[in-house]
Amino acid sequence: QRERPAMAASREAIFTLRKALDKQGATDQILSVILDGSFANRTLLAEPIERTHITCRCRRNARLRFGDSSGQCGRFYAPGTFSPDSIRTDHAAYPYAEASIRLTASSITVRYKDIGNVYWPGAARRRPLRLLMVAQTHHKSKGTKGQAPTFDSDTYHIITTDLERPAHEIIQAAFDRWQIEVAHREQKTVFGIGDAQVRNAQSVQRQPAFAVACYSLLHL
Repeated sequence: QRERPAMAASREAIFTLRKALDKQGATDQILSVILDGSFANRTLLAEPIERTHITCRCRRNARLRFGDSSGQCGRFYAPGTFSPDSIRTDHAAYPYAEASIRLTASSITVRYKDIGNVYWPGAARRRPLRLLMVAQTHHKSKGTKGQAPTFDSDTYHIITTDLERPAHEIIQAAFDRWQIEVAHREQKTVFGIGDAQVRNAQSVQRQPAFAVACYSLLHL
């Protein structure tokens, strides 16, 4: 881990996936990578990856800045900083818009704010970013027996390098990312990935990979 930190390994994995898509003829397609808040750092955000956009959760107290539009020579950032949480509370300058988001078999309406010309010097240097703030959501549904008939989500701050994609598509992708957490839980608790005791050194990598393949086949 000291030789290749987790973030560096993640960046390499994204490069590998981009190359794999190109080999399959998807050279004209944009790869959209959806990550959680731990990936909102300089390793992934500062340096662009060709034909790839990074979207991840942003902490509410991050120190962001706007680009300067005054035309003053030598000034890149606008004076002062702001946080995603300050955008959430400023309804006069940044009113809410609405979007319909799919949630399992039904759809819900979420309120969001779409802020462009955003910079995060600490994590992305001078690379332009986009901030999406999704308001706290309370959704009532019929549900199923034994399950709560409501869906609650906290305020969701999203930072992305994708400056052109429609906001509702990025928000949908961010909501869909939760399926990864469900998959991890099922693979660890039900399939017991990482619990097997093996003797052959090759089995250390092959056994978890085989278990993941079985899990994928079950869904397929």
